[in-house]
Amino acid sequence: MNRLFYPRGIAVIGASDNFARGSSMFLYSLIGLKYPGGLYPVNIVADGTIMGLPAYKRVTDIAGPVDYAIIGVPAPITREVLADCIQKGVPYAHFFTAGFKELQTEEGERLERELVDMARGKIRLIGPNCMGVYCSEARVGFDANHPTEPGEVAFISQSGGHAINFIRCAAERGLTLSKAVSYGNASDLSSSDFLEYFAEDPKSAVVGIYIEGAKEGRSFFETLKKAARNKPVIIWKGGRTAAGTHAASGHTGALAGSFDIWKGMSKQTGAVLVNDSDEMIDLMLGLKYLPLPKGLNTALVCTGGGNSVVASDQCNELGLKLPPLADDIQRELLTILREAGTIRKNPVDASAHGIIPHNVVRIVEIIERAPNIDCVLFTYQLYFLVRNLKRIGISLDDALDHLIAALGNAKNNVSKPLAFALARDSDELEVEEVRLTLKERLLKVGVPAFDSVRAASLALIRMNQLREYRERNSP
Repeated sequence: MNRLFYPRGIAVIGASDNFARGSSMFLYSLIGLKYPGGLYPVNIVADGTIMGLPAYKRVTDIAGPVDYAIIGVPAPITREVLADCIQKGVPYAHFFTAGFKELQTEEGERLERELVDMARGKIRLIGPNCMGVYCSEARVGFDANHPTEPGEVAFISQSGGHAINFIRCAAERGLTLSKAVSYGNASDLSSSDFLEYFAEDPKSAVVGIYIEGAKEGRSFFETLKKAARNKPVIIWKGGRTAAGTHAASGHTGALAGSFDIWKGMSKQTGAVLVNDSDEMIDLMLGLKYLPLPKGLNTALVCTGGGNSVVASDQCNELGLKLPPLADDIQRELLTILREAGTIRKNPVDASAHGIIPHNVVRIVEIIERAPNIDCVLFTYQLYFLVRNLKRIGISLDDALDHLIAALGNAKNNVSKPLAFALARDSDELEVEEVRLTLKERLLKVGVPAFDSVRAASLALIRMNQLREYRERNSP
């Protein structure tokens, strides 16, 4: 599939100067991304230029190579356009056009079947009813705002909207992608085909999948099993309930299948199931920045007694264990934390002392030596932090600088996963700005910050799940 993700030339069929019609947004996006190959707008009524580029009436009029055709024309004339692509020798055609199997009508199914029959052995189809491919390195994509900085995440999506949002949200959280594909109805190329490609792609270290239904169950199972041996595969399954299954059939024509089957398949293959894109990004961040935990025994460091109690409940309910710290570890913690008002067994309620930068480093160093601890999880009450810094006249910017540097140093000096939970605990704009700034800057020093204790716990639990599967199935 290299010719698909690194095309020498792209024909955008159905494009015009009207950005709201046909495939015009794809042409606009490719121009905005500064795609360096041959870019050819095609429209049967074209005369002169489209968006400043020489326009062609048919694909067969193009002299240069075309490896990828993006088609946004009415469904009834797609056969004629596909015939031209076949004649031109285009290897991949993507149908943005909807109006096929997903309509659940005889006419829609017939049109899709005719395209597949026509293409067989001559050209591969992506879609219909989808957004196509994105490759950051090649500057190929379907949104002018796609990041062009190459990353290590590959994403396969049956939904076009989820593909757009995942690429954007991942970038906002500090993750960039190598490649992505939205494949819609999967009339020809399916999730199995793209998963097989990404499993072998040296530029993709982890694969995420949003899927509503697998067209060929056994083939998908075998491909998933093989792919998960090579690299982490994370699945976000749409259509887990009766209502979702009904919606999926009208969205991409997918047969969603029993969610219990998907849970069983996850256990057998080593793939990890998540509930939404946030959980997928959380796990990817953990995999990128943290070592795999050697177990679920966690030291929880909090600010505030009530916060410690609730955070402990959240960790425990999800599956993290909070074993008591040994007496010598507790005594050492009390050399930097005051005894009155401090919970020290685990969780460790460090109170205000836990936000002093050199104390942060010492707390982590001490807990690192605890033989019964596999992970360290910090959680702060940001409103409490901001309010008290202002009350005692300490510059918030200076305090954050020191805290971030301390956490970065602490993370670099431990072998155990060190995660940070930064929950939104105030509607005050200043506090939320601090939270978002802290998340972004912590990531730059290698400390992933999650939006809740629950999110951080799930990421650590799933990382441990991956480790356990690898150890059970290692040669």
